[in-house]
Amino acid sequence: MRYTALYLSGEKMLEQKPKRYRYPLEIISIAVWSYHRFNDSYRDVSERLLYRGIEVSYETVRQWCIKFGPHFKDVIKKREPRPSDKWHLDEQQLRINGEIYYLLMLRTVNFKLPYF
Repeated sequence: MRYTALYLSGEKMLEQKPKRYRYPLEIISIAVWSYHRFNDSYRDVSERLLYRGIEVSYETVRQWCIKFGPHFKDVIKKREPRPSDKWHLDEQQLRINGEIYYLLMLRTVNFKLPYF
């Protein structure tokens, strides 16, 4: 059995080369990844591939997503930042034209949320 790894954005997506598939591993990975990452329809994914010169039916994309989708979904979900249990509230007092304004920023340990 031949093993190969495909890395998409630095993350290992598929380790084992699928057998009896017409298209290479890279095309299958891009189709399934874009379906799960951008929440596109099967037809949108097939149109995006057609724009790049790869003719794939939406039914083929659907079958790929059923077979390889759970692995891609787990990898993408693992990459998303999760809010932590600790939240920090930063407060700044600004004086503009004699009036006092308060600038609040709510953030977690992992990422910052915008000012409000």
